[in-house]
Amino acid sequence: MVAAAEANAKDAGIANAVFKQVDAEDIPFDDASFDRVISRFGVMFPPDTQRAVSEIRRVLKPGGR
Repeated sequence: MVAAAEANAKDAGIANAVFKQVDAEDIPFDDASFDRVISRFGVMFPPDTQRAVSEIRRVLKPGGR
């Protein structure tokens, strides 16, 4: 899925997006480091959904989506 997303972005001329597969319960990025987070299965499959949502919120900048 990551490779497909990268290919779709490239085909669409999007050069400022990064695609990574990470553990939703332990996201390896600094606090408030993203404007947007897209996670199709990020809150659907982790054993600890609350932890996954907390991690997503943690890495979002204030006002991020």
